[in-house]
Amino acid sequence: MQTRAARRRLQAACVNDTDPFTLEPVQHQTSTYLTSKGGYVHAMDTAMLAAYIRSTGNRTNPITKEPIDRDTLVQLAAAAGVPVADLCGDSTAAASTPPHLAWAQEVAQIQILLVLEAVHEIVDAAPLDDPLLSMLAMSQRFENAFYGIDG
Repeated sequence: MQTRAARRRLQAACVNDTDPFTLEPVQHQTSTYLTSKGGYVHAMDTAMLAAYIRSTGNRTNPITKEPIDRDTLVQLAAAAGVPVADLCGDSTAAASTPPHLAWAQEVAQIQILLVLEAVHEIVDAAPLDDPLLSMLAMSQRFENAFYGIDG
């Protein structure tokens, strides 16, 4: 952890007076300081930075785009009160699928499930001798293929 003297030096060296997440004046008592390779110090809200990293999986300084080292991530997790694994954990899943694509995939899955639910409702309301019942078998095969279930 940083000593008070070290924290005061970072506050004095800080080049931004506006938090990049909240667009409010920097609140130094709740800020994390990231030093760039050029020696510039940027302050940002600790909770917002942690939430940004958790939601995007992006472990870079949002201002300079430089990677945030593991020690800083561990300190950030402790300061923000989040599990270290959430910020420093295995990033292979996040790295393989960009956050905007992961979100689009999730939306598509929800839309498919809604369509399948509507198909099931139609089939359930159909009389027993109705040809719509064949849709049930078709939708079941589609669901199985969608979820990777054999059979």
